[in-house]
Amino acid sequence: MAGNDHSGYPMKWFKDENAARRAYECVICLEVVKDAVQVRDCGHQFCALCIEDILKADPRCPSCRIEISDAMVFADHAARRLIKQLEVNCCNEGCTWTGCLSSLVQGHQNNCNFLVQRDENNMQKLKVEELEKKHDTLMLKVLLFEQKHEQDVTVLKLKYEQDIEELKLKYEKDIKELKLKHQRDIEDLQSKHQQEKQDIRELQLKHQQDKQDIRELQLKHQQEKQDIAELQLKYEQEKQDVEEFKFKHEQDIGELKLKIQQADDLYKRLKEKEQQLCEGEKLQKTSGCASLLKKSENRWQRPEEGEKDLSEEDKETAELLRDVLAILNKLTSQNLKSLVDQAMALNIDTPKRLKGVIDLVYETAIRQPMFSAVYANMCHCLFSIKVADAEGEDVSFRKLLLNRCQKEFEKDDQAFQGNKRKAKENGVDEVLENNKKRMMGNIKFIGELFKLKVYG
Repeated sequence: MAGNDHSGYPMKWFKDENAARRAYECVICLEVVKDAVQVRDCGHQFCALCIEDILKADPRCPSCRIEISDAMVFADHAARRLIKQLEVNCCNEGCTWTGCLSSLVQGHQNNCNFLVQRDENNMQKLKVEELEKKHDTLMLKVLLFEQKHEQDVTVLKLKYEQDIEELKLKYEKDIKELKLKHQRDIEDLQSKHQQEKQDIRELQLKHQQDKQDIRELQLKHQQEKQDIAELQLKYEQEKQDVEEFKFKHEQDIGELKLKIQQADDLYKRLKEKEQQLCEGEKLQKTSGCASLLKKSENRWQRPEEGEKDLSEEDKETAELLRDVLAILNKLTSQNLKSLVDQAMALNIDTPKRLKGVIDLVYETAIRQPMFSAVYANMCHCLFSIKVADAEGEDVSFRKLLLNRCQKEFEKDDQAFQGNKRKAKENGVDEVLENNKKRMMGNIKFIGELFKLKVYG
């Protein structure tokens, strides 16, 4: 039952010879692979001893003929386990034992009751037969390899001849193209030569004209030198005037600082007078002077009374502005996100409504400078709002707000001076105080916007 040491397991051992041949046949010994090994690059399987003998003579894979080496061959343990689990029969005459290959090799093969005792001559004869079988197999493989080699050589020759023909055609085509290109280049050079000759004639004419222009420029240069000398004298005179103006400007600044100090003193005195007047008014109110109250023309009235004569769009705009004012009155750093989401959900779809919203936010922010950071963060979140004007151009919340801040900042100084004069004429400082508060609120609000990097 024992197989030759240099071949695989005999096919006749296996219960299903066809399945064993399809899955695990060694192409060298034509038996089921024994001690299965696998080639790394191509994945073909062989008996360990078979491939070892082949590599000594020819370092190529017997199946696909790629170059291999001993380092590329590794033991295929998965295949070995699967082969040992295949069902086999005992080939001793009269024995009906069946089982897996591992049981046959490890136990039953040597303990079978039907084991035939062979003398040494029979064993030698069997070895000779197996060697002859292996020799015939190897000769068949050699013949197949030689046939395949002849086919490969024939294919390579045909391919070589085809490549030669293609190269010849390509070479002839390239020669024709080069000749045509050479002819075109010659014609282009001739045309270019004629053009250059004409250009030379034009350059000669231009050179004569340039010489004449140079003479005119020299005369003009002399005139300009005289003009420069006159301008230098004028510059020295203007420099002296500037120095005098700077000196006068510094004097004016000193006088303005003094006037500002006087204005602050006047403001303090007016503030004290206002407190005294307020105390007097409180005493009059407590003593029952209700008859002195007057009905104001700008008294508060319900929104519905003031909107009777408005159009539907104006009423919707007024309602929108009331919603925005309600959001601003409830705004804190804790509920900023939720209120911003409410503001973003409002129907701000016209430039008029957008401007009204910005006016409300801006006026609220400068009236309450202690919450400037919260209002600046809210504005930063609303910068994505854009509407189209009558001409179809986009008007953004960011642009209108920054323009409003800049316009208010630029007019602050002029308004301060005008209100200062009114305060002196009327003897009260309410207008001046309000203007100062607006100026400081505007500056603080701009500073908070700058910290959010919206002025870049």
